[in-house]
Amino acid sequence: MGFVPQRVYSSLVQLTVSNGTKLSLEMRRNGNVHTVQRWLKHESSGIHDKTVKIKINQTEYQVQTNGTGFFARVFDLKPIDNEQITYEIKLAVR
Repeated sequence: MGFVPQRVYSSLVQLTVSNGTKLSLEMRRNGNVHTVQRWLKHESSGIHDKTVKIKINQTEYQVQTNGTGFFARVFDLKPIDNEQITYEIKLAVR
């Protein structure tokens, strides 16, 4: 088995949660460390103290938005047994 290079296919994703409320998402990578981050906003104001659930494959994580509606969560995503793997990421807000 050879080395499997890491690739992150990411562009800014913006979802409309409800009328005027938007959840934007961005994923950044530095080595095996991946950061899911962005804002939850209504119109132009951040929505604070909301739980954003991030589910990667079968594991669910939770992160709170701060006073500006920003949230970030760091993950260590890497190949398993040196084989390429696709991670499925789902988001929910409550």
